[in-house]
Amino acid sequence: MRGAKLLVRLAGALLGVALTLTGVPAAQQSGAPVDQVHAGSSLVALAEIPVRDRAPAGGALYVKGQQTGALRSGEIITVSKEQMVSTLLGNQKWVYFARSENLSPSSGWVLVGNAGTTSGNFGVKH
Repeated sequence: MRGAKLLVRLAGALLGVALTLTGVPAAQQSGAPVDQVHAGSSLVALAEIPVRDRAPAGGALYVKGQQTGALRSGEIITVSKEQMVSTLLGNQKWVYFARSENLSPSSGWVLVGNAGTTSGNFGVKH
């Protein structure tokens, strides 16, 4: 019984450390519904997300822009504009962000996810 209590305490402590390191509270760690992300939305990165200089062109020739950096887990962005990109596997939502803070990357395009799904990249910042 003592071993089980110790294990539960240890697990709780590790979770607290992980949340402190990532800066993402547990309530924000679920993905955002892709269709509900629009200009003005505040999003928190759930993982490392590549930032690109442009959204891809849709269709059969799916060419992504050049990677200019990456958002780290826990970083917060505000969506400036959005673009749906039609691919052979469905529609993807890409968003553009620009930050006035002295953060790198300061702007770019990131993939939120496929239309009609929940994002694996971003959660909603409350």
